[in-house]
Amino acid sequence: MEHEMYTGELDRYFTLWRLCKAMYENWSKTYGFSCNETLVINFIAKSSFCTQKHISDGLQISKQTVNMILKRFEKEGYVELSVNDMDKRSKFIKLTDKGSKASAELIADLLSIEIDTVKEMGIDKFRQMNDVQEEYIKLFNKYADF
Repeated sequence: MEHEMYTGELDRYFTLWRLCKAMYENWSKTYGFSCNETLVINFIAKSSFCTQKHISDGLQISKQTVNMILKRFEKEGYVELSVNDMDKRSKFIKLTDKGSKASAELIADLLSIEIDTVKEMGIDKFRQMNDVQEEYIKLFNKYADF
């Protein structure tokens, strides 16, 4: 009985997690991006120093996925890649004017939706949600022995 209570709530958690991921994926599509592409373009916009490794590590996205996204962004004119003189194997990544404009629009629109959502939900409930999520992550990592 106790086991069923836990598995039921875990099923609910994973359903909500998938719905949240799908929500951001669907929103990103309205701008012609995937959710990962939205994360990457905004990460670059907020970074003063950016390489593929920084993006991969910072967003916990595989290097292969980041590489694929950067190739598309370069082809579409959103980013410029330049050789890192200190490490010829890596390249610095910088948004072009087109990329900066796209990122600014994305950030403004998404932030507006998120702030309206948090305002209606209430900052205290949102803070509690984040606190509980943070605790779950810490405990999961403890028991997973990472």
